[in-house]
Amino acid sequence: MALSMTQRFLLEADNAANPEGYFDARSVGVSLGYTALQSESAVRSLGERKMLIPLTDSKSRLLRAGRDLAIQLNAKLLARPEKPKV
Repeated sequence: MALSMTQRFLLEADNAANPEGYFDARSVGVSLGYTALQSESAVRSLGERKMLIPLTDSKSRLLRAGRDLAIQLNAKLLARPEKPKV
């Protein structure tokens, strides 16, 4: 299962978030090697889908729906068999 840029951002944001769901979107983007524009695009997309709330500066908060989707994506990633590299 190939993840989209936004899905990868969501998974990393979930890992970076504190127990209340707050995280630094800029740091998440940097850890993924995203440009500032790519990070902003992912935050905007996830915000439009009610997965997170963008706050001030580069701070954001994951909502329950975002955390739930991250759990589902992680489960799918763990369940898929590894393909041998040729």
